Amino acid sequence: MYNLKSVQVIANSAVQTYTNELWKGGLGHWPGYRIFLFLATFTIIPPLWLIFSLPLNNKYNTTPIVKFGGYLTSHIFFMTIQVLVACMPIYTIYGRDSLAPYWIEWIWFIWLSGLLLGELISPQDRTGLGAVKIVIIVLSIVSSL
Repeated sequence: MYNLKSVQVIANSAVQTYTNELWKGGLGHWPGYRIFLFLATFTIIPPLWLIFSLPLNNKYNTTPIVKFGGYLTSHIFFMTIQVLVACMPIYTIYGRDSLAPYWIEWIWFIWLSGLLLGELISPQDRTGLGAVKIVIIVLSIVSSL
């Protein structure tokens, strides 16, 4: 739609309204602050994030703004786990009695395995820079072993 002649179609107010309705789904009548509070509760109440992210029999897991909130919350939680495992470890390396991973390291390993599985089953381009994401996940898994 972004050809030389189609730029004016994208700027049309009817197209913008339709795109906004698609983006917000059934939450289109909510004001902006309410949508922000709804998405912020995903990070405050993790079970709510799971309920809206899982493919249950509701319409919200297919709404783009809720999917975006789920991906954003997932990224925030994953970065928090990475920081607690690698940057500021809860359990120091020199204070360990054995080499068995602690519970947070198991969560990190399972999360990385899920990311790898998601990348392998998603139909995306694997040529060129498309394979870099898989290489990074594999290297993270190997480094955690």
